[in-house]
Amino acid sequence: MSSENIVESNRVETDNKKLTIQNEQENENQNNEMAENDIKTQEAQPNETTKMESKMLIIILSIISLIFLILTIIFLVLYVKKDDDDDKDNTTNEDTTTTITETTYEQKEQNITTSKGQNIYGILYLPEKKNSYTVIFCHGFGVTHTDNQEYAEYLAKYGYVTYIFDFRGGGPESKSDGQMTEMTPLTEKEDLGEVYNFLIQQEYTSKEKVFLVGNSQGGFVSSLYAADNKDNIAGLLLFFPALVIPGNMRNQFPNLSIVPDIITNYLFGMSIGKVYIESVYTMDAYEYLKGYDKQVIILHGIEDVIVPYSSSVTACEKYGTTCRLILYEGGDHGLNGEVPRKKSLQDTLHFFNDLINGVF
Repeated sequence: MSSENIVESNRVETDNKKLTIQNEQENENQNNEMAENDIKTQEAQPNETTKMESKMLIIILSIISLIFLILTIIFLVLYVKKDDDDDKDNTTNEDTTTTITETTYEQKEQNITTSKGQNIYGILYLPEKKNSYTVIFCHGFGVTHTDNQEYAEYLAKYGYVTYIFDFRGGGPESKSDGQMTEMTPLTEKEDLGEVYNFLIQQEYTSKEKVFLVGNSQGGFVSSLYAADNKDNIAGLLLFFPALVIPGNMRNQFPNLSIVPDIITNYLFGMSIGKVYIESVYTMDAYEYLKGYDKQVIILHGIEDVIVPYSSSVTACEKYGTTCRLILYEGGDHGLNGEVPRKKSLQDTLHFFNDLINGVF
């Protein structure tokens, strides 16, 4: 072989080696590029997954936020409605009535002469802006008209004509005629009738719009009068009514024959006559009151030790669906505590306003 052929052969071989090396490098580069692309693809896939997860999370959070917003709106609507309802209860429909509006009133003594020629002392409260309703107050055993003065003035301030008076012989300090030893629940019932007959003849009183309020024995007397004159009384409010009186008399005196003409130191150191015992001895007070079928509210203190509040529970059961009973924690016989007294004043006003507005 000539030297030229050897050289050419070596050159070709060398070129082939270079080409092979070049091809190998190109293949390696291609493999590297493919590997890099695979890596990029693998990196891109988690990114796409993350984006999808983020979108889903955003959607879920948006839905939760929307639900929370809707619930918040519903809560606010219900809360505002509840406040409106509470305001209506607290003001007793002040938007639709004038009874809640305060007014000034005139106070004057108003004596009444009975059909027997005796005098009943009383005080009349005449509001400047009247609502055409009149309220008669009946005080308890052994006290006077002043026992109801705070309530009478409170109602007068809201347009009610109110009248407080002393029962004849109703107490040692009574300004009316009569003696305590002559007084009975039935004579007090007669006095209430005299007061009613006088007031309905006055221009400020409408016969169909007269209410009664009685506390303790006055509550007992009011319930008796209302039962016998239900067409005359538009509503009845009883404070711790002493409906236990007839039962107490029978328990204390098992036989009328043993009752003395004068019972000294009967209650609170005061004396009463035998006629007092005789007047109610056979009476069933709870059955008697069933004769009144209009609206009644009874207010009673749970701590009352003179007339147990259970008596008012029984009374309200006898009255039936027309009766509402409100019991006051810490309230004694008289509701003298600051909280029960304030609450009972408000409940008194609300009761009469409810009757007027027909929402009792």
